[in-house]
Amino acid sequence: MFAHQTHVEGSKEYMEITVYKGDSLWEIAEKYKKDHKSNWEFVDWVEKNNGIQAGAITPGQKLIIPIKAEKDR
Repeated sequence: MFAHQTHVEGSKEYMEITVYKGDSLWEIAEKYKKDHKSNWEFVDWVEKNNGIQAGAITPGQKLIIPIKAEKDR
């Protein structure tokens, strides 16, 4: 899961990840939501900022996710 992660150019608040087979937005939230109040808020943010509807993601898709300047990523 998430073999490829890069920080969005010039940003310490967002990261680009690659979706792999079996990934879900909920699982991504579980891994990265640290500073978010809930998985729901994280998933909502990812859907809105990546043009996703109803959590529909596919293997190979790139997603921008909020990371709140977390260290050691």
